[in-house]
Amino acid sequence: MPSENGVLPGQYQVLETIHDFGPVHSFKALTSDASTIVFWKGCLAPDPIGTGLIQNEAMILGSLSGSGLLKPLYQEVFGDTPFLVFPWKRFHSLLRKTEQEDPLYWLGRMQELVTLLAKVHKSGFVHGDIRPENLLIAENQGYLIDFGLAQTKGSPFWGPYYSPGYLAPEVIPGSYHWHPAADIFALGTAMKGFLEIRQSNRQGAQKTWMKKVGILCQNMTQSDPGKRPSSLKVSRLLVELEIEALTL
Repeated sequence: MPSENGVLPGQYQVLETIHDFGPVHSFKALTSDASTIVFWKGCLAPDPIGTGLIQNEAMILGSLSGSGLLKPLYQEVFGDTPFLVFPWKRFHSLLRKTEQEDPLYWLGRMQELVTLLAKVHKSGFVHGDIRPENLLIAENQGYLIDFGLAQTKGSPFWGPYYSPGYLAPEVIPGSYHWHPAADIFALGTAMKGFLEIRQSNRQGAQKTWMKKVGILCQNMTQSDPGKRPSSLKVSRLLVELEIEALTL
C-alpha cells in the first residue's frame, strides 16, 4: 500500500485508486510539485512477477508507435520496485458505454483500435489481455492499453493473471504458444457483448449493419483459430461496414 499519508514511490500523491489487487497496482496521482496529474502504475513492494510485468510493458511500448498507444512519460525504480508514470486521461470503455451512444461513433473508434492491434501483430507481439477494460476512448481517440501480459508471437502461455472470459479455447497452460488469433477471439467476444446490449433497440438500416458486425464477431470467435480473420482483415471489414453505414 502507499504510505500512511498516501505517498507512492517517487513521491507521487495518491488522488484515486484505480487498481489495487494483484502484483501491479495503479493510481491517479499528483506529482511531488503538485503541478501535474498522472497515471501511476507499478509495484508497491518487491515482487518478481510484478517487476516482470512492468518491465515487459515498458519494453513492448518502447518498441511500438502509433496513435492509440498510452506510452509512459517515465520509467523509474524506487529501491527494488519499478513503476511507470503515464499521462492522465479521462478514459471510458469503448465496449461499456451507454445504450444511447451512436453506433457509428463506436464503429469508427473500434476500427481505430483494430488498426492499432494489426500494427501490434505486425510488430511480432500478441497483446494477450484484450477485454473491455483495455479498449478505451479518450478525447475521441480509441486506445489499447495494458501491455503487461503481452508476449512475442510463439512465446509459451504461462497462465496466471489472464482474463478467463476472453481466452480462446486453444489457450491451455503448458501446451499453448501465443498467436494473434487469440487476440482476435478475445476482441470478438468483447464486441459480441457490446452488440447484444444494443441491437435490441435499433431499427431499420442501423440494425442491418449492426447485424453484419455480429456476423463478423462470429467469425472472429470460431473455435478453430485458423478460420479466424486476421486483425488486418477485421480492420478492413470494419472500414467497409463504416462506409456502408454512412451511405444508408
